[in-house]
Amino acid sequence: MPPLNALRAFEASARNRSLTKAANELHVTPGAVSKQFRQLEDHFGFALATKSRDSFVLTPQGQELFSKLTQSFETLNDAVLGLQRNPIAGRLAVRCMPAFATRWLVPRLGKFYERFEQVELQILSMPEWGEPFPDGQADLAIMFGDPRMAKGETTPLKQMEFFPVCSPILINRDGDIKRTKDLARHVLLDGVGSTHWNDWFKHHGQEIPPSVRRLSFEDFNQNLAAARCGIGIAMGDNITAGEELAQGALVRPLKGFIKSATKGYYIVTQRNRESSPLAKVFIDWVVNEAEATGDFA
Repeated sequence: MPPLNALRAFEASARNRSLTKAANELHVTPGAVSKQFRQLEDHFGFALATKSRDSFVLTPQGQELFSKLTQSFETLNDAVLGLQRNPIAGRLAVRCMPAFATRWLVPRLGKFYERFEQVELQILSMPEWGEPFPDGQADLAIMFGDPRMAKGETTPLKQMEFFPVCSPILINRDGDIKRTKDLARHVLLDGVGSTHWNDWFKHHGQEIPPSVRRLSFEDFNQNLAAARCGIGIAMGDNITAGEELAQGALVRPLKGFIKSATKGYYIVTQRNRESSPLAKVFIDWVVNEAEATGDFA
Protein backbone atom coordinates (compact mmCIF):
# COMPACT_ATOMS: atom_id res chain seq x y z
CA MET A 1 0.00 0.00 0.00
CA PRO A 2 1.51 3.38 -0.98
CA PRO A 3 1.76 6.10 1.70
CA LEU A 4 -1.50 8.00 2.17
CA ASN A 5 0.30 11.36 1.89
CA ALA A 6 1.63 10.36 -1.54
CA LEU A 7 -1.87 9.37 -2.69
CA ARG A 8 -3.26 12.69 -1.42
CA ALA A 9 -0.52 14.59 -3.26
CA PHE A 10 -1.24 12.71 -6.49
CA GLU A 11 -5.02 13.18 -6.24
CA ALA A 12 -4.68 16.93 -5.58
CA SER A 13 -2.14 17.31 -8.42
CA ALA A 14 -4.30 15.39 -10.89
CA ARG A 15 -7.46 17.27 -9.91
CA ASN A 16 -5.76 20.68 -10.16
CA ARG A 17 -3.57 19.67 -13.12
CA SER A 18 -0.72 21.40 -11.31
CA LEU A 19 1.84 20.51 -8.66
CA THR A 20 1.94 24.13 -7.50
CA LYS A 21 -1.84 24.37 -7.01
CA ALA A 22 -1.79 21.03 -5.19
CA ALA A 23 0.96 22.31 -2.90
CA ASN A 24 -1.07 25.42 -2.05
CA GLU A 25 -4.12 23.28 -1.28
CA LEU A 26 -2.14 20.92 0.97
CA HIS A 27 -0.13 23.73 2.64
CA VAL A 28 3.23 22.28 1.56
CA THR A 29 5.91 23.27 -0.94
CA PRO A 30 5.79 22.23 -4.62
CA GLY A 31 9.04 20.37 -3.95
CA ALA A 32 7.34 18.28 -1.26
CA VAL A 33 4.47 17.40 -3.63
CA SER A 34 6.96 16.53 -6.39
CA LYS A 35 8.87 14.27 -3.97
CA GLN A 36 5.68 12.44 -2.96
CA PHE A 37 4.69 12.14 -6.63
CA ARG A 38 8.03 10.50 -7.43
CA GLN A 39 7.66 8.14 -4.47
CA LEU A 40 4.30 7.01 -5.83
CA GLU A 41 5.71 6.46 -9.32
CA ASP A 42 8.63 4.52 -7.83
CA HIS A 43 6.15 2.38 -5.89
CA PHE A 44 4.18 1.46 -9.02
CA GLY A 45 7.16 1.32 -11.34
CA PHE A 46 5.68 3.49 -14.09
CA ALA A 47 4.96 7.15 -14.87
CA LEU A 48 1.64 8.60 -13.75
CA ALA A 49 1.88 11.92 -15.61
CA THR A 50 4.02 13.95 -17.95
CA LYS A 51 4.86 17.26 -16.33
CA SER A 52 6.41 20.51 -17.50
CA ARG A 53 6.20 24.15 -16.48
CA ASP A 54 3.11 24.72 -18.64
CA SER A 55 1.38 21.33 -18.76
CA PHE A 56 0.34 18.38 -16.63
CA VAL A 57 -1.05 15.37 -18.50
CA LEU A 58 -1.98 12.07 -16.86
CA THR A 59 -0.81 8.84 -18.44
CA PRO A 60 -3.46 6.11 -18.97
CA GLN A 61 -2.31 4.46 -15.74
CA GLY A 62 -2.42 7.82 -13.97
CA GLN A 63 -5.96 8.50 -15.22
CA GLU A 64 -7.11 5.09 -13.98
CA LEU A 65 -5.56 5.67 -10.55
CA PHE A 66 -7.05 9.17 -10.35
CA SER A 67 -10.56 7.89 -11.12
CA LYS A 68 -10.35 5.20 -8.46
CA LEU A 69 -8.85 7.55 -5.87
CA THR A 70 -11.60 10.10 -6.50
CA GLN A 71 -14.23 7.45 -5.82
CA SER A 72 -12.37 6.22 -2.73
CA PHE A 73 -11.97 9.69 -1.22
CA GLU A 74 -15.65 10.44 -1.88
CA THR A 75 -16.61 7.20 -0.14
CA LEU A 76 -14.36 8.08 2.79
CA ASN A 77 -15.85 11.57 3.01
CA ASP A 78 -19.39 10.15 2.97
CA ALA A 79 -18.44 7.76 5.77
CA VAL A 80 -17.08 10.62 7.88
CA LEU A 81 -20.20 12.71 7.28
CA GLY A 82 -22.34 9.72 8.23
CA LEU A 83 -20.58 9.47 11.56
CA GLN A 84 -21.44 13.10 12.21
CA ARG A 85 -25.21 12.60 12.32
CA ASN A 86 -24.76 13.06 16.05
CA PRO A 87 -22.31 15.92 15.58
CA ILE A 88 -19.69 17.03 18.03
CA ALA A 89 -20.73 20.34 19.56
CA GLY A 90 -19.59 22.78 22.21
CA ARG A 91 -16.76 25.16 23.02
CA LEU A 92 -13.08 24.35 23.38
CA ALA A 93 -10.33 26.64 24.68
CA VAL A 94 -6.89 25.95 23.21
CA ARG A 95 -3.75 27.65 24.50
CA CYS A 96 -0.72 27.82 22.20
CA MET A 97 2.22 29.98 21.22
CA PRO A 98 1.45 32.88 18.84
CA ALA A 99 3.93 31.63 16.22
CA PHE A 100 2.36 28.18 16.04
CA ALA A 101 -1.16 29.61 15.97
CA THR A 102 -0.36 32.18 13.27
CA ARG A 103 1.82 30.06 11.02
CA TRP A 104 0.29 26.60 11.27
CA LEU A 105 -2.99 26.38 13.16
CA VAL A 106 -4.99 29.36 11.85
CA PRO A 107 -4.50 28.55 8.12
CA ARG A 108 -6.07 25.12 8.79
CA LEU A 109 -8.92 26.09 11.12
CA GLY A 110 -11.26 26.76 8.20
CA LYS A 111 -11.27 23.05 7.40
CA PHE A 112 -12.05 22.20 11.03
CA TYR A 113 -14.94 24.67 11.14
CA GLU A 114 -16.36 23.31 7.87
CA ARG A 115 -16.28 19.79 9.24
CA PHE A 116 -17.60 20.53 12.74
CA GLU A 117 -20.29 23.15 12.29
CA GLN A 118 -21.48 23.18 15.91
CA VAL A 119 -18.07 23.78 17.50
CA GLU A 120 -16.63 27.06 18.76
CA LEU A 121 -12.92 27.40 19.47
CA GLN A 122 -11.17 29.95 21.65
CA ILE A 123 -7.45 30.32 20.88
CA LEU A 124 -5.49 31.65 23.86
CA SER A 125 -1.91 32.90 23.60
CA MET A 126 0.96 31.74 25.75
CA PRO A 127 4.70 32.51 25.83
CA GLU A 128 7.02 29.81 24.49
CA TRP A 129 8.09 28.73 27.96
CA GLY A 130 4.80 29.51 29.71
CA GLU A 131 2.56 27.29 31.80
CA PRO A 132 -0.23 25.60 29.83
CA PHE A 133 -2.93 25.96 32.50
CA PRO A 134 -2.06 28.99 34.67
CA ASP A 135 -5.66 30.08 35.18
CA GLY A 136 -7.72 27.01 34.33
CA GLN A 137 -9.22 28.64 31.23
CA ALA A 138 -7.74 26.26 28.65
CA ASP A 139 -8.97 22.73 27.97
CA LEU A 140 -5.70 21.79 26.27
CA ALA A 141 -2.49 23.40 25.07
CA ILE A 142 -0.12 23.01 22.13
CA MET A 143 3.45 23.53 23.30
CA PHE A 144 7.04 23.27 22.14
CA GLY A 145 9.74 21.58 24.18
CA ASP A 146 10.44 18.25 25.81
CA PRO A 147 7.10 16.50 26.47
CA ARG A 148 8.71 14.51 29.27
CA MET A 149 8.83 17.75 31.26
CA ALA A 150 5.16 18.57 30.70
CA LYS A 151 2.75 18.90 33.60
CA GLY A 152 -0.02 16.83 32.07
CA GLU A 153 -0.86 14.07 29.62
CA THR A 154 0.91 14.59 26.28
CA THR A 155 0.38 13.68 22.63
CA PRO A 156 3.43 14.33 20.40
CA LEU A 157 3.03 15.84 16.96
CA LYS A 158 5.23 15.27 13.93
CA GLN A 159 8.98 14.99 14.59
CA MET A 160 10.68 18.31 14.04
CA GLU A 161 13.28 19.01 11.38
CA PHE A 162 15.38 22.17 11.80
CA PHE A 163 17.33 23.93 9.06
CA PRO A 164 18.71 27.41 8.24
CA VAL A 165 16.41 29.83 6.40
CA CYS A 166 16.99 33.34 5.12
CA SER A 167 15.62 35.92 2.73
CA PRO A 168 16.67 35.95 -0.93
CA ILE A 169 17.55 39.58 -0.18
CA LEU A 170 20.42 38.41 2.02
CA ILE A 171 21.74 36.00 -0.63
CA ASN A 172 21.57 38.64 -3.37
CA ARG A 173 23.27 41.19 -1.14
CA ASP A 174 25.98 39.10 0.51
CA GLY A 175 26.51 36.16 -1.83
CA ASP A 176 25.81 32.44 -1.68
CA ILE A 177 26.14 30.37 1.48
CA LYS A 178 27.78 27.12 0.42
CA ARG A 179 29.07 25.65 3.68
CA THR A 180 28.22 25.75 7.36
CA LYS A 181 31.22 27.95 8.11
CA ASP A 182 29.80 30.59 5.73
CA LEU A 183 26.95 31.10 8.21
CA ALA A 184 29.41 32.75 10.58
CA ARG A 185 29.54 35.82 8.30
CA HIS A 186 25.95 36.63 9.23
CA VAL A 187 23.81 37.43 12.25
CA LEU A 188 22.30 34.21 13.59
CA LEU A 189 18.63 34.55 14.58
CA ASP A 190 16.98 32.22 17.09
CA GLY A 191 14.72 31.97 20.09
CA VAL A 192 15.82 33.04 23.56
CA GLY A 193 17.44 30.07 25.27
CA SER A 194 17.45 27.94 22.12
CA THR A 195 20.36 25.62 21.30
CA HIS A 196 19.42 25.03 17.65
CA TRP A 197 22.43 26.84 16.18
CA ASN A 198 24.82 25.10 18.56
CA ASP A 199 23.26 21.78 17.55
CA TRP A 200 23.58 22.62 13.84
CA PHE A 201 27.27 23.50 14.06
CA LYS A 202 27.99 20.50 16.29
CA HIS A 203 26.19 18.22 13.82
CA HIS A 204 28.62 19.45 11.15
CA GLY A 205 31.67 18.97 13.36
CA GLN A 206 32.17 22.66 14.11
CA GLU A 207 31.69 25.21 16.86
CA ILE A 208 30.14 28.65 16.51
CA PRO A 209 33.01 31.17 16.31
CA PRO A 210 33.06 33.60 19.27
CA SER A 211 32.89 36.52 16.83
CA VAL A 212 29.44 35.55 15.51
CA ARG A 213 26.68 38.00 16.40
CA ARG A 214 23.37 36.66 17.70
CA LEU A 215 19.87 38.12 17.79
CA SER A 216 17.30 36.30 19.92
CA PHE A 217 13.55 36.68 20.29
CA GLU A 218 10.99 35.29 22.71
CA ASP A 219 8.40 35.18 19.92
CA PHE A 220 9.33 32.92 16.99
CA ASN A 221 7.23 35.15 14.70
CA GLN A 222 9.79 37.90 15.21
CA ASN A 223 12.60 35.45 14.53
CA LEU A 224 11.31 34.66 11.03
CA ALA A 225 10.24 38.27 10.45
CA ALA A 226 13.85 39.34 11.00
CA ALA A 227 14.97 36.67 8.53
CA ARG A 228 12.48 37.92 5.92
CA CYS A 229 13.89 41.44 6.34
CA GLY A 230 17.39 40.20 5.54
CA ILE A 231 18.79 40.93 9.01
CA GLY A 232 20.29 37.47 9.38
CA ILE A 233 19.76 33.74 9.12
CA ALA A 234 17.15 31.97 11.24
CA MET A 235 16.73 28.35 12.22
CA GLY A 236 13.43 27.29 10.67
CA ASP A 237 11.49 24.07 10.95
CA ASN A 238 9.20 21.85 8.91
CA ILE A 239 6.08 22.92 10.81
CA THR A 240 6.10 26.71 10.98
CA ALA A 241 8.33 27.83 8.07
CA GLY A 242 6.35 26.14 5.30
CA GLU A 243 4.32 29.10 4.04
CA GLU A 244 7.31 31.43 3.60
CA LEU A 245 9.28 28.68 1.86
CA ALA A 246 6.39 27.93 -0.50
CA GLN A 247 5.98 31.63 -1.34
CA GLY A 248 9.71 32.21 -1.79
CA ALA A 249 9.86 34.81 0.99
CA LEU A 250 12.41 32.51 2.66
CA VAL A 251 14.87 30.08 1.12
CA ARG A 252 17.09 27.33 2.46
CA PRO A 253 20.70 28.34 1.79
CA LEU A 254 22.06 24.91 2.78
CA LYS A 255 20.79 21.39 2.23
CA GLY A 256 20.09 19.01 5.06
CA PHE A 257 18.46 19.29 8.46
CA ILE A 258 18.87 18.21 12.05
CA LYS A 259 16.34 16.47 14.24
CA SER A 260 15.83 16.89 17.94
CA ALA A 261 15.67 13.67 19.90
CA THR A 262 13.73 15.30 22.73
CA LYS A 263 12.08 18.57 21.65
CA GLY A 264 9.12 19.19 19.40
CA TYR A 265 5.50 20.31 19.34
CA TYR A 266 3.08 18.35 21.49
CA ILE A 267 -0.45 18.59 22.86
CA VAL A 268 -0.92 18.55 26.62
CA THR A 269 -4.09 18.04 28.63
CA GLN A 270 -4.54 18.35 32.36
CA ARG A 271 -3.49 15.28 34.31
CA ASN A 272 -6.22 13.37 36.17
CA ARG A 273 -8.91 15.11 34.13
CA GLU A 274 -10.86 13.22 31.47
CA SER A 275 -10.79 14.99 28.11
CA SER A 276 -14.16 15.83 26.58
CA PRO A 277 -15.28 14.16 23.31
CA LEU A 278 -14.71 17.51 21.60
CA ALA A 279 -11.16 17.74 22.96
CA LYS A 280 -10.41 14.21 21.73
CA VAL A 281 -11.76 15.04 18.26
CA PHE A 282 -9.66 18.21 18.10
CA ILE A 283 -6.52 16.37 19.24
CA ASP A 284 -7.02 13.68 16.58
CA TRP A 285 -7.57 16.36 13.94
CA VAL A 286 -4.39 18.26 14.89
CA VAL A 287 -2.33 15.05 14.88
CA ASN A 288 -3.63 14.08 11.43
CA GLU A 289 -3.02 17.57 10.02
CA ALA A 290 0.51 17.56 11.42
CA GLU A 291 1.24 14.21 9.79
CA ALA A 292 -0.03 15.56 6.47
CA THR A 293 2.28 18.58 6.71
CA GLY A 294 4.96 18.20 4.03
CA ASP A 295 8.64 17.65 4.69
CA PHE A 296 11.25 19.98 3.21
CA ALA A 297 14.22 17.63 3.09
